[in-house]
Amino acid sequence: MAKKSDSKELAFLKPRNRSNDEFFVYDKGFLGGAQFDSVKSVGGRRQVYLDPEMIYRMATVGLSREMVANYYGITKGKFQELIEDYPELDEAYLMGMSAGMAKAAMSLEKQIEGGQCIPTIFRLKVGGWIEADKRKDNQESNVPRVNIYIPSNGRDDNTIDVTSEDYESE
Repeated sequence: MAKKSDSKELAFLKPRNRSNDEFFVYDKGFLGGAQFDSVKSVGGRRQVYLDPEMIYRMATVGLSREMVANYYGITKGKFQELIEDYPELDEAYLMGMSAGMAKAAMSLEKQIEGGQCIPTIFRLKVGGWIEADKRKDNQESNVPRVNIYIPSNGRDDNTIDVTSEDYESE
């Protein structure tokens, strides 16, 4: 089943045969928002049509690979197999995740530039900044300790007092 777009017939990539289900991936990614049914049943077999543009869009909003697989009614493992067979799917997913992260980072930077405190603290913590009272290296163990030993406290009876007159006579 090929759909026409701009009076050109869409081609499909050729998969390795692994099960009774048939999977079709549009050769031309990013169909310009064309709507289609992704899962059909023909002769007792499911035909699942995967669109790299849709995968890109789902990844852009932060959906995991498992969520994308669930959208198409397949398992995460089956989706991973399809990614191995069709590297274009993984490229679309990774590009979508990167685009979503970049959009979120730009929004965060705009909030920081606007002087908002909470986004600024979040950005600092992501960068490795730790508040002084929560840092491990700011504990008492790093403070120099002073130990004072008083010989006349009775702890050690065998100590010799070098200031006594008995010591000078010997």
